[in-house]
Amino acid sequence: MKRLVFLFFLVFTAALCCISVSAADPVVTDMDVQCVVDKNGNCEITATLDVYFEDPSGKVRIPIGENVKNVRAPGYRATRESEGDTTWLVLRGSDGTVGSRTIVLTYKMQHNVSYTDDNAQLLKLELRSPFWEWRVQNFTFSIVMPAPFEAIPVYKSGYYGEDIVVTDTVTEQGLEGTVVNGLLDLESVSVEMILPKGYFRVRHMQGGTAQFIDIVMIVLASAAALYWFFFLRNPILRVPERKAAPDGISAWEFPYVSGGGRQDPTLLLIEWANLGYITIHVDSHGRVTLKKRIPMSNERKVYECNAFEALFFRGNTCAGDTPQCRKLGRLAAKGSCMYWNKRLFSPKSGNTLLPEVLSAAAFALLWFRAMDFILPPWALRLVLMLPALILGYPAARKLQGAIHDLLQKAPDPKVAPALGILLVTVLLTILSNSWGITLLILLMQYLAELACGRGGKRTADGMERIAQIRGFRRHLNRMTTHQLQLLLNQNNQYFYEMLPYAEALGIGKRFAKKFAQIRLEPCAWLNDGRNPSRTALNFYADFKILLRRMRGRPGK
Repeated sequence: MKRLVFLFFLVFTAALCCISVSAADPVVTDMDVQCVVDKNGNCEITATLDVYFEDPSGKVRIPIGENVKNVRAPGYRATRESEGDTTWLVLRGSDGTVGSRTIVLTYKMQHNVSYTDDNAQLLKLELRSPFWEWRVQNFTFSIVMPAPFEAIPVYKSGYYGEDIVVTDTVTEQGLEGTVVNGLLDLESVSVEMILPKGYFRVRHMQGGTAQFIDIVMIVLASAAALYWFFFLRNPILRVPERKAAPDGISAWEFPYVSGGGRQDPTLLLIEWANLGYITIHVDSHGRVTLKKRIPMSNERKVYECNAFEALFFRGNTCAGDTPQCRKLGRLAAKGSCMYWNKRLFSPKSGNTLLPEVLSAAAFALLWFRAMDFILPPWALRLVLMLPALILGYPAARKLQGAIHDLLQKAPDPKVAPALGILLVTVLLTILSNSWGITLLILLMQYLAELACGRGGKRTADGMERIAQIRGFRRHLNRMTTHQLQLLLNQNNQYFYEMLPYAEALGIGKRFAKKFAQIRLEPCAWLNDGRNPSRTALNFYADFKILLRRMRGRPGK
C-alpha cells in the first residue's frame, strides 16, 4: 500500500512540473509586420510582437528567416543562432517581470527578387518563418513598394497545406492586410507579386545574366552559321564506289585529305614497308627496329623523302619506337598538310577554326550561365562564376575533337574526356534547369564539326579526292569473304597491303573480320618472332600492338 501511495505521489509531482513548464512558455497575442521594399528588391522589416511572459525567466526563440542581416531587438538580451540557412534570435525579458511585453524586431531581408520564365520579376517576401512554435492570435502586415505598381498579391502558407484567408487593401504604393483567424504554430506566411521587367534594379541575382548571355550565344551561333555559308560551304558530294585506292594519296593521309583529321605517321612506316622500302622487326622485349631495304628516290613526295633520309641518316637500321622517330613523323605530317592545302582548298576558303572558336565560346557561356543559376546571390558570386567561363572553352575544344574523330571515323577517337565533359554539362543543366539552351549549344558543337568536316571550301579536285576516299571505304565495307578469297589467290599479300588503308578509314577490325578463319601467308615486311601462319584477326591484334609501340604507348 505504501508503495502505491509513493508511486501516485511521484506521478502527481511530475504532472505538476509539466504544467508549470508549459505555463512558463510565453504567449504571442499580436504580431504586426511592416515591410519597406527598396529599388534593389531588399526589404527593411519591423516586426512588433505582443508577448505574455508567465515566468520571469521566460524566453522567446524567434525564427527570423533566410538571407537576413542587421537583426536587432532593442531592450532585450538577444542571442543570435543559425540552423541551416535560417537565422534565430533568442530573447529574454530585460527586467525579469511577469506579464505582457512588446518586442520590436528590425532586420534587413535580401535577395527577394527572381526572374520568371517570361523575364518578369517575381517579388517574394516571407512575413513569418515556418519554424514558429507558437500560434499568433492576431497577425497584421503592411508592405510599402519603391514605386507605383500594378500586381495581384498571392498569399501562401506552409506546413498545414491549407490556404490562409487574408483581407487586404492594395494601394498605388503598397498594401496592408490581416490574416483572418490568426496563425497556428509552425504556420508560415509569404506574399508573392509578379512585377514587370526592370521594376527592380537587382544586383547579384540568380539568373540575372541569363537573358544577356542567351542573346550573346544566339549571336555567336548566327555568326558561325553565316561564316560557314559564305566561306566554308561546299556543293553536295556524290560518292560512287571505287575498287582501287585513290591515286596519289597515301593511307596515312586519308584522315587529313578527307576531312582535316590527324595523320598517323606510323601508318606511313607501314606503307613504306608494303612498298618494299623497309622491313619491321620486333624482338622478344617488344622493341621495334626498322631496316632499310632499298633507297627512296623522287617517286615519293618531297616530305616523305626527307623523312626517310633523316630516319636512316646513320645507317641502314634505326629504332622505330623512339621520340626521334616520332618527331620525324610529325615533321612529315606538317609537310603533308602544306602540300595538300595548296591542292585541296580554294584561295577564297575561310578558316575552319573560326566557327569552332565561336561554338566553343558559346559552350563556355553555357557553363557560366548555369553557374549563375546555381550559385546563391552573393556579392562575390561573379568571382566564382569566372572559372566556369575559363574552363568551359578548353572543355568545348575537347568535345569538338571527339566529335570530329567520330565523324571522320578515326581509329582511336578520344571520347573518354568528352564523356566526362558531357557528364559535367548534364549535371550543371539539372541544377540550373536549362535543358533547352543546353541542347541547342550541344547541337551547335556537333554542327560546327559537321560543317567544318571537309576542312574548308574545296576546289573541284579537292571534292574529287573526298569522293575517291569515301568510295574506296564503301568498297572495302561491302566486300564479301568470297571476293577476298579470290583476291588472296591472286595476291597473297592483299590483306597486308589493304590493312593500312582500312585502319586509316576507321574500319581495320571490320575489314579483318571479313577474312573469317582464312589462314594467311606470312607477312613479307614484318618479323616479330610469332607464328607466321595466322588468321586476319590474329594479325590485326598484333598489328594494333605494333602501332601502339611505335606511337610510344605500348599495351600489354
